[in-house]
Amino acid sequence: MYLLILVLSSIAIIAAWFRDFRIYAGGDTGLPIYSPSIIFSIVQHAWWSGQGTGFSYPGVLSSLPYYSVLVIIEKTGIGPVGIQATFFFICLLLSTFGMYFFVKTLSKNKRVAFFATIFYIVNPYSMINIWHRGSYPGIEMMFIVPWTLYFIYKGLTKGRILYSSILAFISIFFAHAFNAPAFIATWWFLIVSFWIYLFFTSAKKKSEKRFYILLPMSS
Repeated sequence: MYLLILVLSSIAIIAAWFRDFRIYAGGDTGLPIYSPSIIFSIVQHAWWSGQGTGFSYPGVLSSLPYYSVLVIIEKTGIGPVGIQATFFFICLLLSTFGMYFFVKTLSKNKRVAFFATIFYIVNPYSMINIWHRGSYPGIEMMFIVPWTLYFIYKGLTKGRILYSSILAFISIFFAHAFNAPAFIATWWFLIVSFWIYLFFTSAKKKSEKRFYILLPMSS
């Protein structure tokens, strides 16, 4: 029931944002989704030759997986507005599911997870500084963070390295979100803080403490 409400809420938010069928451009990101195929042809190279004699720009290589998916969506012929609406909806849905499953797993309470998810999505900071600003790395971090904490919790408490492998895949595929040093620092701060919390609250036996220490090293 709660998941259905979250899905319908995500649909309602996207419908409200794109009710006029106009593409949205952020202040510092422009229109990267207007033609993903053009951007994809640019980010394949670490050398930008479009200005002067050119200069190295290796950071764009991290966005290759991201734009490859957008190119696939573009080939469906839904247009720039459809591409952006689809991308926003996927990110919003992944954010809601990630936070819901993380809080539900941690608190064992579906109602708490539901309201925590609603706050996570519609709080003023998320709406203004991430969605309204149109920061695509920030939008991606919205769902990377809760899924990261979820897989860390499952991996440590269940004692399975599979979850860290899934987390590694997510961080590689969405490497575009880590272009900004601030996002990298925030991501690792949350990981380390959450690991410390779990180490002192969940690891009771010596074998469990040993696993908590060895798992991050093996990953």
